[in-house]
Amino acid sequence: MAACVPLQDWLKPAPVMRQHEKVRRVPDMVPGQVCDWLISRARGRLQRAVVYDSVARGNMVHEMRTNTMASFDLATLDVVQLLLQERMARTCSYPLQQLETPMVLHESVGQQITPHFDFIDAQADLSPDRRMLHTGSPPTAGDKWIVTQFIVSKQLRP
Repeated sequence: MAACVPLQDWLKPAPVMRQHEKVRRVPDMVPGQVCDWLISRARGRLQRAVVYDSVARGNMVHEMRTNTMASFDLATLDVVQLLLQERMARTCSYPLQQLETPMVLHESVGQQITPHFDFIDAQADLSPDRRMLHTGSPPTAGDKWIVTQFIVSKQLRP
C-alpha cells in the first residue's frame, strides 16, 4: 500500500500563483481524492466554529462565525494530514515545526465568516497587517470546505 503513495510529490512544494505581495494562491495543493478524505475525516468532528480572544487568551463562540469546524491535534492527525502539512510547509518555505495543527472549516448555504484578520505581521512591533482583511463569503449552493493552516514565528515541537 505504501508503494502506491507518490511520496516524492508530497515532499516538493506545490506550484504557487502570486496574487499580492503577501498573498499566494495554490490551486493544485492536493488531488481531489485527498480533499474527499479530509472532508470525511472532518464530518464526524464538526462543531460550532470559534474565534481566538487575545484578551482572554482563549477560544470563544462569536457571531462573526456562523460556520462549523473540525479541529485536529497530534493524537488525531493521520498520515494523509501529516503529508499535507509537509507539503504546505515546503510550499510556504517554513519548517514543519512552525505549523499549528490543521482545522477543517465547513460552511453551508447562509453560513459565513465576517471580515476579520487572522494573523499578526512578523515585523518588530507584531502589529496587525491592516491590508489582510478577508472574509468567508457564504456559499449560495452546496457546501464549502476549507483546510486552514496557521503558521507561527516559533517552533511548536521538536
